[in-house]
Amino acid sequence: MPELTISCRSTIAPHAAGIAPVQFHYPARTIAVRELIALAVREQCALLMQRHAGALAQAQTVLARQYRTAAEISAEAAGGAVNAAVASTPLLLEPETEVAKALRGFEAGAYLVLVGSLRCGALDDMIALDLVQPVQFVRMVALTGG
Repeated sequence: MPELTISCRSTIAPHAAGIAPVQFHYPARTIAVRELIALAVREQCALLMQRHAGALAQAQTVLARQYRTAAEISAEAAGGAVNAAVASTPLLLEPETEVAKALRGFEAGAYLVLVGSLRCGALDDMIALDLVQPVQFVRMVALTGG
């Protein structure tokens, strides 16, 4: 199985605003651009949620402590679950929503998908996987002043 390394590089920020390269296994030698984007975005969502899970949980706890009433906190403490409200409502990315946004962005020309030096033109294009060719998502930005 080929292992792809997807590198999301941005012309806006040197490290694509915090999106690290992702790796995943794909069982075939060819893939549609649509599926390549979807796999990369799902993996990015998983990594971002994992990386920021502690911060999200801490933010939820701070907000819960700030805005719950003393009666709510006492009732939860009596039931042995002071942070139950926090635990039951995790802040999560919705991978399929993010995939849909990424597919729309590709179609609108917001970014390019490059496999080696080949620029992918359409979501249904099939590309051959080659372990030596880098795969990059390159964000496009308009130049200021012209």
